[in-house]
Amino acid sequence: MNTEAEIKAFFDQWNLYKKLIQYNYMHHEEIGEKLHSLLSKFFTKPITVLDLGCGDAYFTAKKLDRVPISRYVGVDLSEIALQLAEKNLAKALFQKSFHQAEFCHFVEHFGQKVDVVFVGFSLHHLGVEQKERFFQLARRVLNDQGHLIICDPVRGENETRAQFLYRYITHLKQHWKALTEEDINLIQDHVIAYDYQETRSALFGQALRQGFGSAESHYQDKELLHELLTFSV
Repeated sequence: MNTEAEIKAFFDQWNLYKKLIQYNYMHHEEIGEKLHSLLSKFFTKPITVLDLGCGDAYFTAKKLDRVPISRYVGVDLSEIALQLAEKNLAKALFQKSFHQAEFCHFVEHFGQKVDVVFVGFSLHHLGVEQKERFFQLARRVLNDQGHLIICDPVRGENETRAQFLYRYITHLKQHWKALTEEDINLIQDHVIAYDYQETRSALFGQALRQGFGSAESHYQDKELLHELLTFSV
């Protein structure tokens, strides 16, 4: 059961995230269109999707409505987000289930196979060793011809975490004009405390070591902050 304070804290932060989507500051529109294009290219039949860190599934509901899905599994730490996800996908005709869990733990005990594992803006919350373990777990639950798809902040090849965070925070302060000072402080505190971005080559190396056959970048924003990456069996 969530307390009133927990519910308020969630919606304060969730409303901020929805603002980022509304103004396309993290390029959800471009990433979503590319995601749809990739899935249409990869698959010709209905697919099974494991959506890790699914949040309220707004992104999924909006961008995957044109993709034939047979089964959808949404995972998130937030009970409130999952309740919203159920509402957002209520009209979807495919089979769906929602699970409150830390996504690495969930994948470790999942015990099923899927065609797509999708991780949206969540992988960077894991440390280096946790990321490598995640690639191992994701490879295990993918069908033959399956794909792990990740959108995430990605550091430049010669860029330290501190340099990337400075560049990220400077950019949002200068260009994310719809945000209040409180919004900016919330994001700044969050990224400094919890965000551990990797370089593209580091992520590719982790995936290939854990049994993926190929890795590719399909989209990078003009600010060189966010990318859409695929890792194929």
